[in-house]
Order: sequence, then structure tokens, then C-alpha cells
Amino acid sequence: MKPFTVTWHPDAEHELTSMWVASDERKRVTLAVATIDKQLASDPEGRGHAVREGLLRLDVPPLRVLFAVKAEDRVVVVLMVAVIANTFE
Repeated sequence: MKPFTVTWHPDAEHELTSMWVASDERKRVTLAVATIDKQLASDPEGRGHAVREGLLRLDVPPLRVLFAVKAEDRVVVVLMVAVIANTFE
């Protein structure tokens, strides 16, 4: 089956950049992003947990993303990103 295209909303991308710059664990953040992109490209609905209709959550420590799936277009849009509390300690 054809993989999904994963895109990041500009606000989420900006927040991720700010997190990465401020982090003492940049490698860990980079690896989490790569894992998020890979998981969402292969099976976004199977990997995500429903937050509300049309919005799913995926945790890959130290990050949490909220995303939407456009199944008919085979596109995933990451809408928000946050650091999961206490994951850098």
C-alpha cells in the first residue's frame, strides 16, 4: 500500500524548531521526529489515539504530536507538537 505523505503545519514546525534549539537532547528530539514521520507515513490511524473526531495523538518520547489524517488524499498533517512532561529528566 502507498505510504501517506506526512506534512507539518508551519506553527508545529516552528514550535519543533524552538524545542530543538532549546533542548540539551537534540539527538533524542531528532530521532523522535524521524520515528513520528515513519509511523505516520505507514499507518497513521493505527498508531494514533483519538483525541476527538478528526484529531489523533501520538507519543514518541520526548514528543507528543496531534495530527489529522486526510485518508482520501493519503496525507497526514501534524498540527501541534509538545514535549511530554518529565521526559528530559
